[in-house]
Amino acid sequence: MPDNEILLFPNENEWEQVIQKRNLADSSPAVYAIVSDVSFGRLVGTSNVLYIGKATCLGGDGDNTRLYGYRYQPSNSRDGRIRELAMRAAEHGHNLKLKWLVMDSAESAATKETELLRGFMRLHLEVPPFNSKVT
Repeated sequence: MPDNEILLFPNENEWEQVIQKRNLADSSPAVYAIVSDVSFGRLVGTSNVLYIGKATCLGGDGDNTRLYGYRYQPSNSRDGRIRELAMRAAEHGHNLKLKWLVMDSAESAATKETELLRGFMRLHLEVPPFNSKVT
């Protein structure tokens, strides 16, 4: 089950903290999830997973990291849209965390992301609310 698997990801940090200090996350390929401390209804069941994604370079000091994009990209970009949704969720009382699993390669991160999204779809009949589609 993708929800349980994500909860077991070995790395996590508070969303706002890791966005401000992106070197708290590995500068490696990774699959990651934005999760809330509050579970909410899905078409089938409940979940606290808001987003499932992948990154060639999740964190680190560079300007080419996914976390840099979440902090600095304009609102009309994918990263900016997710940042805006996360801010709104936080304004409504959700405490968000970023959980991630370091992968061997960008390809393995992409494969794992697809596996998790398809599993989420099988379980809940829809993708997490911040995702727009299954890749």
